[in-house]
Amino acid sequence: CLSCPARTTGPQGSTSSTNCFCAPGTFGEIVGSASECNECPEASYCPGGPTAFPCAEGAWSPSSSLVVDSCVCMPGYYGQNGGECTVCPSGHSCEGGWQAPVLCPANTYAAPGSSGCSACGANSSSAAGALTCTCEEGLYDSSYFGRFTNGTCWRNGCEDIGLMSTGLCEQAASALGLAYLADNSVGNDGCHLATVNVSGVLTSVVRPGQYPNCTEDDECVCQRCSPAVCLTCGASQYSGAGSYACDSCADNATSAAGSTAVTDCACSPGSFGTITDAASTCSPCAAGQFTEVAGASACQDCLAGSFAPYLGSSSCEACTALATSPPGSTSASDCLCPTGTTGD
Repeated sequence: CLSCPARTTGPQGSTSSTNCFCAPGTFGEIVGSASECNECPEASYCPGGPTAFPCAEGAWSPSSSLVVDSCVCMPGYYGQNGGECTVCPSGHSCEGGWQAPVLCPANTYAAPGSSGCSACGANSSSAAGALTCTCEEGLYDSSYFGRFTNGTCWRNGCEDIGLMSTGLCEQAASALGLAYLADNSVGNDGCHLATVNVSGVLTSVVRPGQYPNCTEDDECVCQRCSPAVCLTCGASQYSGAGSYACDSCADNATSAAGSTAVTDCACSPGSFGTITDAASTCSPCAAGQFTEVAGASACQDCLAGSFAPYLGSSSCEACTALATSPPGSTSASDCLCPTGTTGD
């Protein structure tokens, strides 16, 4: 019997070289008495014959693989050998193969497609199964949102915000300097943000849907899955745990840096009021009155011999020497020389 060409085989009892085919682990064509059989490449399997079959997306096999079961899901995916591979969900790790996703413990996080869980950074924490870590009270994560034009959100950042809640959508707009389209003017549900050009024209940058492809012409706004970079809120600001931006105290109110609640805000010197919630206001003291410390609930009249000519005074101006004025005076003209003296 004559042998088939190198790297080929054929069924027992073959009568012609045309019965020869590339051996399992190789692929290619047989031309006459010569073969062009090549080694089966990685991420493929070759049962023998002319074709190298690719593994499913997310799967890999060594070169020269013979059967589909040689295709094994890579780290960051999971699924049965030789079958479809599913992207590991956020808040989980997948070592690859058929092993089910493993829940990330508290104070760690994982983006979709992760092969391991990463520890939260300084001043941040998370519950088990977290997409990302959140900052502690009095801090904010300025890097939580990002704009991408290449690939998909879950590869470049984290998750697309197209279906976010209204509150998170507004925070993304504030953090990225975008317009929030509260009237849903683009015509469908979900979170809608837009850029605004100098003529006031809006261009939408967010589309509903999960993991869209992001391009220069159709960019995405994503939640980032990088470790939270927690910064301290400044004076006259506050934030609760897990904030992506700081809230501002009311007009004429102030707070210490790193404040954690609206009730840490207090009306500034020169104003009065009680801060109990975000709707609370501080009013400036009327002319002739003052408050010299923060947090006053009422203004005081200027003492005799002094005056306050402006709204919002934190102190009163003294009359000239020997002159006096009634309490609550509003002008230097209220200062008069006492009996027995002369002067302007």
